[in-house]
Amino acid sequence: MSTVTAIFEQAWRAHQAGALPQAEQLYRQVLQVDPGYADAWCFLGAIFQSQGKLAEAEANQRRALKLIPDFATAQKCLGIAVAQQGRLEEAAEIFDAMLRYQTDDAEVYNNQGLVRAQQGRWEEALSNYAQAIALNPDYGDTHWNRALVWLVQGRFEEGWREYEWRWKQPNFTPRHFKQPMWDGTPLHGRTILLYGEQGLGDAIQFIRYARLVQELGGKVIVECHAPLMKLLASVQGIDRLLPFGAALPAFDVQTPLCSLPFLLGTTLANVPAQVPYIVAEQGLVAQWKCELEGVAPSSGSGLRIGIAWQGNPTFRDDRWRSIPLTQFAPLSQVEGVRLISLQKGHGTDQLRGVADLFEVLDFGSRLDEAAGPFMDTAAIMKNVDLVITSDTAVPHLAGALGVPVWVALPHVPDWRWMLQREDSPWYPTMRLFRQARDGDWEGVFAHMAAELKDFA
Repeated sequence: MSTVTAIFEQAWRAHQAGALPQAEQLYRQVLQVDPGYADAWCFLGAIFQSQGKLAEAEANQRRALKLIPDFATAQKCLGIAVAQQGRLEEAAEIFDAMLRYQTDDAEVYNNQGLVRAQQGRWEEALSNYAQAIALNPDYGDTHWNRALVWLVQGRFEEGWREYEWRWKQPNFTPRHFKQPMWDGTPLHGRTILLYGEQGLGDAIQFIRYARLVQELGGKVIVECHAPLMKLLASVQGIDRLLPFGAALPAFDVQTPLCSLPFLLGTTLANVPAQVPYIVAEQGLVAQWKCELEGVAPSSGSGLRIGIAWQGNPTFRDDRWRSIPLTQFAPLSQVEGVRLISLQKGHGTDQLRGVADLFEVLDFGSRLDEAAGPFMDTAAIMKNVDLVITSDTAVPHLAGALGVPVWVALPHVPDWRWMLQREDSPWYPTMRLFRQARDGDWEGVFAHMAAELKDFA
């Protein structure tokens, strides 16, 4: 074995073990010795892709393909890197070219399905997923992707069942308990553990099911993200609330929160949409009422609007859902409107950039610090006339509180907002504003500004 091959194999072992800095360093050593080592270009590109360095990832895959034009792994990685940069038709062409000679590769069909779904070409995506599953019936990624298409189409019966395949994905790590998974039947006095498994917004959306589970005759323990502890304390149906990592009391059966729609047979006709099911702390509501009266117009003389624009930038699809704060400018031009920031952390730096364009009332680091995560935010939401937000945890909180909320959605939305409709079966006080085409936030906010005049 040559020295360069030995270094590459060491790099590959480090890569497989998740030691990415070490693997990157070793791949670079390989390429210093042998710039024609296509595998090193490809897998160094894969590391860049995992770090969100998409332009570098693309460049590396193109170097690998220049050396070996039919290098399948590099072609797949190139297609994904191009798609993640928003060049969807180019990515589709890459996968189409592969499928002309690799008709037995389930991963390529799955990747093409992902691109078609991101383009809103739902039936083509479903066809791709069906072909992938025919080749690999246990392909968890594809079953999950198909679930998301069915759910966005409102095909809940098929979608929830397929959603259970998420545990066969590399990115989902199932919890292991000696207690069995609940089957949805009456509990007859047994104790059930419900636990969060995905993001904060998912937990806020699905905690509504705790009451329904309790009504089936059980004692309900909920294990949740620590930042949600104070917020969820007001939810009916929870007998005991614990943060992740706390010692669990005895229980008989268990299930993750996101499995409850499947277990309880949720359809479009029976979504449990009674709001509010989260209640803001009354002392904080009163405190913020007094403070806002001093700095923002009341409902009698103007319109208070709480706004949020930025999600977590590490989320895979954040580039589609987060909105530059500058896009909110048309709202500020509606007579009587006062914009109040509900943004925390990521995105707050944009406030400085709009200071000369329009005014946004910002409470800075005070928000949710002393009271706890989401607590001040919830109290402010109860003191504004409307919340306008991108698709993060914020619309879930507003919807769960039963306050009016408008959500700005990308052209191809997350599954829970479905297609075409302006309302949400999950949140009766919510209105949805959708891009007419990819990237068209200007159209969304022009529509909102026009509607605000009637709302006021």
